Amino acid sequence: MALTKMLKRILSALIVISAFAGFVKAQTVEYTIRGRVLFVEGGAPKASGVEVRLEQRGGMVYVNSQTTDEDGLFQFRNLYEGTFRLYINLEGYYPVEESVTMRNPAAGGRGAAPSSNLVSWQNVTLYLRRGTEDTVATRTVREGAPAKAEPLGFPAVINAEMFKKYPEKAVKEYQDGLADAAKGNQEKAADRFQKAIQLAPRFYEAFISLGLARQRQAQIQPAETAFQRAHELAPQSAEAKTRLGGIMLDKARELEQRKSPEAMKIYDAAANMLDEALKIDTDSVEAHYLIGSALFKLAEFASAESNLKAAIEAPRPNHEARLMLVNLYVKQGRYKEAVDQLDGYLAANPNTPQRKNIEQMRSQIQSSIKPQ
Repeated sequence: MALTKMLKRILSALIVISAFAGFVKAQTVEYTIRGRVLFVEGGAPKASGVEVRLEQRGGMVYVNSQTTDEDGLFQFRNLYEGTFRLYINLEGYYPVEESVTMRNPAAGGRGAAPSSNLVSWQNVTLYLRRGTEDTVATRTVREGAPAKAEPLGFPAVINAEMFKKYPEKAVKEYQDGLADAAKGNQEKAADRFQKAIQLAPRFYEAFISLGLARQRQAQIQPAETAFQRAHELAPQSAEAKTRLGGIMLDKARELEQRKSPEAMKIYDAAANMLDEALKIDTDSVEAHYLIGSALFKLAEFASAESNLKAAIEAPRPNHEARLMLVNLYVKQGRYKEAVDQLDGYLAANPNTPQRKNIEQMRSQIQSSIKPQ
């Protein structure tokens, strides 16, 4: 009982891009864009920690974003046929963009022999040079700077195409809102995003940012409303589904604290939404972490464990997933594995303010391990 109470308290830019499409059964094509980001001048050549944004070319709709690993590599998987736009906006460098078109290999010329192993390649080289970026504030991790354990999550890109999609005044309000959010003024940022939406009712990025600002203020219903509208505007966006699933998870936790019978229904709905996100972006660390948390509440422990492990084993892991795994392992009596996860968390976050409590919890769990 003491252990359970303790847990509840504590655990609450040169880009060389290879685009290929490979056939699987039933002539289904899975498209993947892979690439590497390198600095052309100054600093280390391998550009780790750089955000690469992927958008749909037609409507300039945000699809996903990835951060380069230690070797400057990134990839976007589970794409579909069409033209996409890769965009990098790194502070201190000129913005870089490139279009990548994904086509079904079977739709080649007449007489093309059907094959289950057709591959379509496309190589693009972009030079990221020092200069002026598009926006005054970004959350992209610079080369040589430590990555934050919990990024702000606000979109980092303000580009010329956004001015084509939305009125200039709306984009200006949105840009000012991002700057306010980066300073920690979420209420002022939310006001800016709402003004942008009033000027441009289909401003997807503003709805996402408004939802994030409200979520950081613990205003669950307004955040859910904003994310829901973003999802309506871009129903195939993994980002919108992940954000909506995440706020639904927050809502379920609040209901659970009030002992509402509706909590489990919301946990289930959140898991379904996050599952949809992972079908679009199988590598989303945040979606794996969130759905693992929801599935734990639903007592679907095997699936919860596999998703939480995926969040931990990613190139840029979410170590908060380790604490959720501790809950799972303690519930199953797997105390040694719980201790291992606490050790892993402390190794990754040696200066965490929770260190004293986590060490105390570790000691209590360790005492439950039977000698062999």
